[in-house]
Amino acid sequence: MNVKTSISIDEKLFKGLEEIAEDWHVSRSDIFSQAVTQFLERQRNLKIFKELNKVYANPPSDEDKQFQQEALKHSLKAVDEW
Repeated sequence: MNVKTSISIDEKLFKGLEEIAEDWHVSRSDIFSQAVTQFLERQRNLKIFKELNKVYANPPSDEDKQFQQEALKHSLKAVDEW
């Protein structure tokens, strides 16, 4: 389902948009949709990046270290058996 919207943009930007739309044989709406899709994806990725930075900002706890060591031992044992 499409939703109509009205926006105001700089005339120079609009002329550039018109030129690209003509060159690519697509509508201005298609270009805006693609641009907004890419923008939203970058914002989602940035949010994930920031959340990961928060998680990894603190060093692992002793419990985390112990779990990592046990997981490594288990993995190495599985590789040796394989």
